[in-house]
Amino acid sequence: MRRNRSVLWMVFLATVLALCACSNGGNSGDNGNGGNGGSSDAKAGADKPHEPITLSVFGYRGAYVPEDFAKYFADPVKKKFSYITDVKYIQTPDTKKIQEMLTAGDFPDLVITGGRAAIDLVDPGIALDLRDLAKKNNLDLNTYDPQALNIAKLPGAKGELYSLPLWTNYYLTFYNKDIFDHFGVSYPKDNMTWDDFTALAIKLSREDNGVQYKGMWPGNANLIASSLGLEYFEPKTNKVKVTTDGWAKAFDLGKKIYSIEGNSPGNANLGNPDDNFIKDKNVAILPGFSSRITKLANPALNNGLNWDMVSYPSYPESKGIGAEADANVLIVSSTSKHQDDAFQVAKYVTTDADQQLDLARRAATLPVVNLKQTKDVFGEAFPLLKEKNINAVFSSKVRAPRSFNKYETLVQPIVNQTFIKWLATSDDRVTVLRQIEEQANKAVEAASK
Repeated sequence: MRRNRSVLWMVFLATVLALCACSNGGNSGDNGNGGNGGSSDAKAGADKPHEPITLSVFGYRGAYVPEDFAKYFADPVKKKFSYITDVKYIQTPDTKKIQEMLTAGDFPDLVITGGRAAIDLVDPGIALDLRDLAKKNNLDLNTYDPQALNIAKLPGAKGELYSLPLWTNYYLTFYNKDIFDHFGVSYPKDNMTWDDFTALAIKLSREDNGVQYKGMWPGNANLIASSLGLEYFEPKTNKVKVTTDGWAKAFDLGKKIYSIEGNSPGNANLGNPDDNFIKDKNVAILPGFSSRITKLANPALNNGLNWDMVSYPSYPESKGIGAEADANVLIVSSTSKHQDDAFQVAKYVTTDADQQLDLARRAATLPVVNLKQTKDVFGEAFPLLKEKNINAVFSSKVRAPRSFNKYETLVQPIVNQTFIKWLATSDDRVTVLRQIEEQANKAVEAASK
């Protein structure tokens, strides 16, 4: 009996030891070096320390300036992943640089660019489809804001995921409080329509004591159209189509605003908004990109302007819905020798709460993940923003992004340049839109040969 008990005890002890060994060996997660995410990678990392590596990042269009890259990207990455000893940065908006680096065989591991400019990396086969790496590293894509993720998905004609959203861009309407006070006009409010702002612009476009005040400069045709989410092409084709009711509405609105007596920009480029709004202080209302907020919020750069902000204008039929979604993205290069590591970096900077909330603190852009603290910390880097209408950033909805077409960058300048010329003429709008179509289709045809 004792012998049987001893045997049973030895079997029990062996079983416990085996289970303990399995439990320790199967432990997954970050090993402190940044890992590659999956459990097999974690085990490998536990057995063998990660070799030190250097990563390189290409700042293409809409990327960091070098000093910001070092502070907000490279330094946090090196702190998080101790085996990444250096993060080099190459910045240029020149498409030719892409081919030069490919030819030289030294294309960077990661690319930061605007969401729509990503096609310049997709077409040559540089952008890696990230679906497999996302699955391998347990990245839940539902972590991202749906509209930001839509931007990242745009170039994927067959469901490919060629990038991860890095930050979202937004739009605001800035206004000069002193001009409103001078003429006794009430300040604008959030969720106003283009018609509401046009009515204010008429009241504020005046000459007084030798100064010509401009009521509102709404920007170029593409910006005015952003609140409608207008397409440039017929669905799933490369045929330009702007002879539509939507484009007619956008052109008519722009003509109406710029034709207000005294409101003309006075030059072929629709004026210099920053000079006129900030330096000369003679523009009352300025809808536009959010990036301007960092200049306005900095007392050393805002020229003492007494300003505030409200949400971006909407059209009456879609009140409360502002400009369409826009985001910058992070691409992993298909030529990288460190694809797993590059993806881990991409996952970290796009999903880590501290990294993403830091975007909100700096105010120029917003996180791509939904975080409760975003509104609470927004603009903390600029004490002046405590006095401003922060609700303007969050009060309106974002419009879904328009479809993607790789020839869009050829069409947009034609639309804008023709719009600017048309403002100074009495030409028929129908004819002008038809001319844009004809010219743009020729440009697309020539580029596709």
